[in-house]
Amino acid sequence: ARILPELADQPELQASLSRAISSVYEGLDQYQPAIELRELTLKLEEQLYGKDSPLTLASMRILARLNREAGNLEEAAALTQRQLAIAQSMSSPGIELGLAEHAAGMHAAVVGRDDEAAVLLQSAIDELLSQTGSSSQLDTAQMQSIIAEAGGDGAILEAVNSAESLALEALGADSTQGLIARIQVASTLSKLGAYAAAETRFLETLPLLEERLGVRHPNVLSGHNNLGVLYIGWERYAEAEAIQADLLRRNREIFGPISQGVANSYQKLATAVARQGRHEEALELHRNAFAVYAEVFDESHYYTALPLLSMAYIQLADNHGADAQRSANDALLRLQRALPD
Repeated sequence: ARILPELADQPELQASLSRAISSVYEGLDQYQPAIELRELTLKLEEQLYGKDSPLTLASMRILARLNREAGNLEEAAALTQRQLAIAQSMSSPGIELGLAEHAAGMHAAVVGRDDEAAVLLQSAIDELLSQTGSSSQLDTAQMQSIIAEAGGDGAILEAVNSAESLALEALGADSTQGLIARIQVASTLSKLGAYAAAETRFLETLPLLEERLGVRHPNVLSGHNNLGVLYIGWERYAEAEAIQADLLRRNREIFGPISQGVANSYQKLATAVARQGRHEEALELHRNAFAVYAEVFDESHYYTALPLLSMAYIQLADNHGADAQRSANDALLRLQRALPD
């Protein structure tokens, strides 16, 4: 709530900042502060842009998802239905109706209403395709929007497969854009917990994408990173470690020792190492991540808090309470410094 009085006369900056910090808290699985900040964002966006602006509707969808993940199903359902009703009432909704139906379908699937979910998700696909004119004009970002942020199985997996088929038909299965779309689908399947299907796509597609774009291309690096994240989720930590160690080497060669990519690799590698019980080694990697983030962003940037929070979790698990408290306090102080004075 510190943001409110300090930026009372700058609502656009207030909305932008609350949106960004909410995302940070979400990434840390701190749902209550993420929800509170996103509620502030939504209120400001409604005042600034109106209830039917794309930014406002996107915040409603995100807030619904955050509430659902926090177990607030009634609030999530109300927000989901509200954004759908607004989109349905718009005279020219553009892609907003498809996005709203997608969000409603995802919610229905998560709460077990599979038949309703299937209808809504198929309608979302049809609506988005209609906005592009034809499948040959399909916008990858639009199609990706209906398969992102997935959280269930059954009808959702069917929708992912359908979206993939449509995207590959539009882009060409052997085209570079088709390969990138397939990597995006693999990443979505990984988030769904469909690890075997995702791994198959990654392993089939990444060598082709490397051959087409080269090992240094951002899409190639991102694909390997997401495969490493998959292995962490699948509890195949040694494989995740190998991938993240290789990415650290590549990022250092490409971008030099001080870059966000290098810091990110230290963080992911530390996670894989910590999950294997090698806590001292993981702590050193998190310290390296902190040092690089501090060089890239300066020490008051909220990114510098992320390795400190990771260190606090490890220190707490090792019964080093005082160390954990210091790391956590330092992290929270940095998050506070990210707000204007």
